[in-house]
Amino acid sequence: MMGKHRHGTVRFAGLSNRLRSHGTAVGVPGCSLAQVYAWTDESDLAFVTLRPLTKTPNGICYGDLRRNPFLDPLRKDPRFDKLLAELAPRD
Repeated sequence: MMGKHRHGTVRFAGLSNRLRSHGTAVGVPGCSLAQVYAWTDESDLAFVTLRPLTKTPNGICYGDLRRNPFLDPLRKDPRFDKLLAELAPRD
């Protein structure tokens, strides 16, 4: 099973990179890849994937990050609170 897990994430990451290089739907595959990493205990890779999405148009927004249940495995990590703070609405 582990071989299939690694193969799947590598393939998905490759797809995400190809879409990004063409300027297509950066946020959706990037966020999906971060979710896959979160649920497979690859939190470092999840945060590496999420970080640029916070600065990308149509990337990830505060509400998505705060409410997305697929990112629950990352909530206990201090990096998650840092990302939330960066995206929090300002008055």
